Amino acid sequence: MIETTDGVKLRVELVADGLDRPADLAVAPDGRLFVAERSGRIRIVRDARVPPAAAWSLAEAAAGPGQVLALALDPQFEQNRFVFAIYTAPSREGEPRFSLARFREVSDTLADRVVLLDEVRASHGDAAASLRFGPDGKLYAAFDDGGEPRLAGDLASPNGKLLRLNADGSTPGDQAGGTPLYSYAYRSPSGLDWDPSSGAWGIADRETMTSARLSAVVPGHGSRPGETHGVVRGSYALPSTTSPSSVAFYRGRQSSALSGNLLIASDEGRHLVGGVRAVAVSPEGAIYFATARAIGRLVSD
Repeated sequence: MIETTDGVKLRVELVADGLDRPADLAVAPDGRLFVAERSGRIRIVRDARVPPAAAWSLAEAAAGPGQVLALALDPQFEQNRFVFAIYTAPSREGEPRFSLARFREVSDTLADRVVLLDEVRASHGDAAASLRFGPDGKLYAAFDDGGEPRLAGDLASPNGKLLRLNADGSTPGDQAGGTPLYSYAYRSPSGLDWDPSSGAWGIADRETMTSARLSAVVPGHGSRPGETHGVVRGSYALPSTTSPSSVAFYRGRQSSALSGNLLIASDEGRHLVGGVRAVAVSPEGAIYFATARAIGRLVSD
């Protein structure tokens, strides 16, 4: 049992064990957990069981090592079974590159891969990317600066940017400037989610090993009527001990006391069952979190 500083009591339950460095979580309407592993696999956890075979493995699809960093389920997942992922893989020159791809889930496996965006430069080692669907049904994808800070300010590069895309990878017709660029400049955007009360995006950005910021990005008007782009409404320094790896706004029915709260996954959460690497909220309001090897659940008592 844990209790927050404002008196919310939560019970910690172990959901599954035996995972390999989870980087992101997505909860399906039927309760299954989709898990991105930095080892290059996507796992589907059903009934607290981690199957021995991955739903998809990067090793079988690309030559060389890579990581799966971010996941998002289509808002119409129950109808189309689409799963989206950002992963890294080496280029022909051996340099890490981001790819954004769409899969179709069938019987706990992912197939029919369609690459929507690729050849985006990625940082060596600790690459960071985030992926979520917004309340407008658009796909929002954020990529790190590729290890080159200057790229975050280069409007011709997707690095250090938050992109807004249609689900087929094309640019929305109402996007300002006819480009998917929605907001910039970021160094290592490791967490992304939208606030149900305001529609603002919360972006957790690791600036250095010891500093990180949380930016609130709201829709703004473009130069032409009907066009939109992201405007940073505010930016807040996170505590120096916080190294964010994932964020999720609470929207659910299980705990009204947490409604609208922003949950930040960080190694600082080691007092639970280990450093927290990812966090997600189910449609019913259960809070799931991942450590280096396991997935847990926080339930309102």
